[in-house]
Amino acid sequence: MKPIFQKIKSFPVLSAGILALLLQSCMLMYGCSNTASGPAAMEGRSVYASKCGSCHRLLPPQDYTADRWRHYVDKYGKKMTWAEKQTVLDYFEQCVADAQGGRHVN
Repeated sequence: MKPIFQKIKSFPVLSAGILALLLQSCMLMYGCSNTASGPAAMEGRSVYASKCGSCHRLLPPQDYTADRWRHYVDKYGKKMTWAEKQTVLDYFEQCVADAQGGRHVN
């Protein structure tokens, strides 16, 4: 019976991990308005979550300008490919523009 109790002891850790993943997903959904849609936006959100969310708390894209996001991606995205960086930056740019009422803002 001892192995059963060991599995039960690890359940809170597993639950915390699942809860963190759900919260991160909710933050990502909140991060950009519904107008940022389509395959490119979905891919941008996915890359943002997987590449940036592995080390950082995901912030709503409209919290910063596109130029500020570019600075952060250049500074912290050392392990990202050029294509991944561009995908994320395009997503941020669309979210920032949506937050500004459709205006392109850098």
